[in-house]
Amino acid sequence: MASFAATIIYYAYKIQFVEGSKWVAMQTEQTTELHNISAIRGNIYSADGSLMATSVPVYNVVMDTRASGLTEDIWKKNIDSLALMLATVNPEKSKKDYLVILNTARKDLDRYVPLLKKISYNELKIVKKFPVFRLGRNKGGVIILTENIRDYPFDRLAKRTIGQIPKSIKERGIGLEAAYNEQLKGRDGKSLMQKIVGGNWIPINDDNDIEPLNGYDIYTTIDMSIQDIAENSLKSALIKEKASFGCVILMETNTGAIKAISNLKRNENDEVSEVDNYAIAEATEPGSTFKLASVLALLEDGYANENETVSSEDGSTRYGDRTMYDSEHGGKGLLTLQKSFELSSNVGISKFVWNHYHSNPTKFVNHLVNDFKFGQSLKLGFPDERIYPVPTPQDRNWSSTTLPWMSIGYAIQVSPMQILTLYNAVANKGRMVKPMFVQRVELTGKLIKEYNTEVLSEKIVSDKTLQRIMPMLTGVVEHGTATNIRSKIYSIGGKTGTAKIVENREYVEKYKSSFCGFFPADNPQYTCMVMIFKPTNGIYYGALVAGPVFKEIADKVYAASVNREPANIQDTNKTNYITRASGFTSDFYQITNNKTKVYSTQEWSNATTNATQIKVSELQISPNNQMPDVMGMGLRDALYLLENRGLKVQYVGKGKVKFQSIDKGTKIYRGANVVIELI
Repeated sequence: MASFAATIIYYAYKIQFVEGSKWVAMQTEQTTELHNISAIRGNIYSADGSLMATSVPVYNVVMDTRASGLTEDIWKKNIDSLALMLATVNPEKSKKDYLVILNTARKDLDRYVPLLKKISYNELKIVKKFPVFRLGRNKGGVIILTENIRDYPFDRLAKRTIGQIPKSIKERGIGLEAAYNEQLKGRDGKSLMQKIVGGNWIPINDDNDIEPLNGYDIYTTIDMSIQDIAENSLKSALIKEKASFGCVILMETNTGAIKAISNLKRNENDEVSEVDNYAIAEATEPGSTFKLASVLALLEDGYANENETVSSEDGSTRYGDRTMYDSEHGGKGLLTLQKSFELSSNVGISKFVWNHYHSNPTKFVNHLVNDFKFGQSLKLGFPDERIYPVPTPQDRNWSSTTLPWMSIGYAIQVSPMQILTLYNAVANKGRMVKPMFVQRVELTGKLIKEYNTEVLSEKIVSDKTLQRIMPMLTGVVEHGTATNIRSKIYSIGGKTGTAKIVENREYVEKYKSSFCGFFPADNPQYTCMVMIFKPTNGIYYGALVAGPVFKEIADKVYAASVNREPANIQDTNKTNYITRASGFTSDFYQITNNKTKVYSTQEWSNATTNATQIKVSELQISPNNQMPDVMGMGLRDALYLLENRGLKVQYVGKGKVKFQSIDKGTKIYRGANVVIELI
């Protein structure tokens, strides 16, 4: 018994004091812990169900060369074949390379040997059938580690609006990924993992101990066909005008649904990218688009009507120690309130506001804050939404020049989104609605939450004020500063804006150009804001820089999706010969009783005629993601081509197609609307 006790004491001493560091190190390296298993993040969809962002699982293949069932016999018989098969999946390594990696790891008793990284699910199914691996984890030593990566099928389209996932609790993230992070991220699961030599962690069980709950899917209000139009229009303008950056927002007037939003920055090589959220985070002095707020306040308080006049003097006037100038010197004589607005006269608008509010500027400020919601967050949920308070007479830096300069869009900082929200309220019969980016949240097709239009103010001004302001807004386009974007097909209401930019606390000869408006003005369905910063190609006025972007977007959106009455198309005199037609080649044989001179053996053809014969040549049909040329086709053929591309077709008239609302070659998306007219 004494000898036995002595032996125990000896080994206890040896383990604790002689080999203690060895066993402590092994315990440290071979511990078990519950580790988080990330849930699959929810998808982000466009309004028509197109996938904008999704989580794609990828798989890392690791091998435990010390697996309990991986015998030497299994190793020797199969390792050569395994190395060959691994090389077929990852051509960057040869069979020889894999043999060296595997045999070295086996010799070193390595329990964590990375073999393949980020392979797809289809590749994983093949890998699981490889020699050795097909025996499973215990006999084959194969360990599969799952990782989810975020994929954006439309690449840069709406990239800044989709945003980035917050990488940590402290990081805010950007865009919809951040604003709806709680809904998208789901709930992580748990898996018991073992720490092995080298500090790597491997799962103990094939299944998770607590399964993760996948995130919800969100369906946005974004229309990808309109988004594409907006981005391309803005991109072209930035390059043409050599501008630094800009933004476009298109809102559905009645609901507040944002159908397109683009924020682009141009570099010196005319490459554009989405970097910052200018539409929401760029709060600056807006310039003349803000004059709408000034005129609304004047009309609502009954201080002025559209026919009241002030003198434009010589195109300048003085307030305190500062002189205010119009864009054109020399003056325009007496200006009515309506003419001051249509011509964007700084002198005219500031005089009206000064004459009626200088003794009580708080009343003017209250309109801006309480009625028009400036200086208040729209609570869009985006982390980078920037709000600056509206200056008040109680502020230390308020002076005799603050009110007149504020009346023309200086001395106050607001974002393009806030300006858009005000214009949309006017277009929406005075009802101010919150801009809406998400329409519903789902989980595996089941509705979790639906977002309805949120009303910020039922009536920002009276109906009488609205009746007076609408002719002024349409007057800007009909005979004011924006006649260059006037349309013969539909009416537009809006306002131009041109504002100097501050650098190092001083105004410099650099500008931001803008146009905010709605269409069709007689029944507004969309409101659009365009702002372009620092154009340097010789022109900088809002009408000439931002106006054409608005017009291009409005034209295409109106043609493709705005509800309107069918065109009144008169039948033309019919002739015995087709002057131009397109369609199935075989149809031309039947129509002409085989008198056609055929040059085409393709399925689709063009046909032209002269006095004696009809000539048929091959018709090139564009790829499925592009708008085909259906000009000259009959209704049957046009519908066949368009509907097979997933387009929703509206048609008017009879005969052959003479007009298509989307130009041939334009990128298209399933669910988009197209109008064709036949005659």
